[in-house]
Amino acid sequence: MSLQSVHAEYDAEYKAAVMASTWGHLEPERGRNYKGVIIFAHAMWGGESVIDWKFEDLSGSPGFSSDIADFVSQHLRYDADYGVYKFVGKYRRSMRGRPTFTGTVVPIVISLED
Repeated sequence: MSLQSVHAEYDAEYKAAVMASTWGHLEPERGRNYKGVIIFAHAMWGGESVIDWKFEDLSGSPGFSSDIADFVSQHLRYDADYGVYKFVGKYRRSMRGRPTFTGTVVPIVISLED
């Protein structure tokens, strides 16, 4: 084991402890379902953006924000036209920490015509 790998392991543990002590109280409760909505967009150049979200009893945390970003990136169809989408459903983080979103994703029709 190299000195660099020892430091990397220590740094990762330290960063995880700091994140937990700073944001841990905002993290979703494991095993609990949260009802909510996410509005997100698929831009014409392939980018993605979370426009807004609201889940009952959740105020946000780095871990939850990462879960939303992963969900959005997995549910965009890059072979499809760009647009704005709405997810309505439930979010749950398993007892092992794995996030799950169940519900529907539907396009929000926006006309650019006058």
